[in-house]
Amino acid sequence: GQGPLGAGGIKSVQAKGANAGTVILNFSCRGLRDRDVLSKSDPQLLLYTSMKGRANYALQGKTEKVKNNLNPVFGTSIDIPYIFEKQTFCKVVVVDDDSDGVSSSADNLGEAEFTLGQAVSKKTLEVELVHRRWGPKGSCQISASHTTVTKELVTLQFEGSHLDKKDTFGKSDPFYEIYRMTGGHEALVKRSEVVYNNLNPRWRQVEMTSSQLCGCDDETKIKIKVYDYDEASAPDLIGECTTTLKEKKKKKKK
Repeated sequence: GQGPLGAGGIKSVQAKGANAGTVILNFSCRGLRDRDVLSKSDPQLLLYTSMKGRANYALQGKTEKVKNNLNPVFGTSIDIPYIFEKQTFCKVVVVDDDSDGVSSSADNLGEAEFTLGQAVSKKTLEVELVHRRWGPKGSCQISASHTTVTKELVTLQFEGSHLDKKDTFGKSDPFYEIYRMTGGHEALVKRSEVVYNNLNPRWRQVEMTSSQLCGCDDETKIKIKVYDYDEASAPDLIGECTTTLKEKKKKKKK
């Protein structure tokens, strides 16, 4: 299907701190341990960091929960201040959260440690997830984008028109995902809400920094994929397109 994909507004946001910028981390996992009896795990990733050694971790951020998925791609990125002269220790902990907001209980699916310098140098780092009791199972892929440029706040408004009908007894239930392309790797930076039974959807306006969207590089390729949501199976791809923030700025000025 076709439809406008526009940058509604762009504002300057001063980067905080006097040192060498920010690292944006995106996460995905493969082959996670299944802790649910009648379905698959509902994974969520928590990131802990420390500049004082591995015994002083503090929660830096966490992703959204992805339901019934042992190979989740998380849409929430986490920013970490990057100081070149100092080592930042990082630990990812993947949990299975079945609470649905009722309880705070979550089963640990595995964890791994790495340094921020390793992630920056590799750009895409894969670490093995290990449970203290059950041993290794699954892995976590970490995509790192380092920027020292002043950030912008980008406002995005997406809509589609005449999308392909994927459902047998109704219209499609479309949602979109935005990916940042770095070194041939696709890093998911945003997953939208689902607009049910609609071939001409208009999704909610979103805001994110240019560091999250494109690593503060206007010419970095951005891929937008539109899917038809299906609760009982994997989503069907409706279509995709590739653009850059630079292209969207040009169209905005016209």
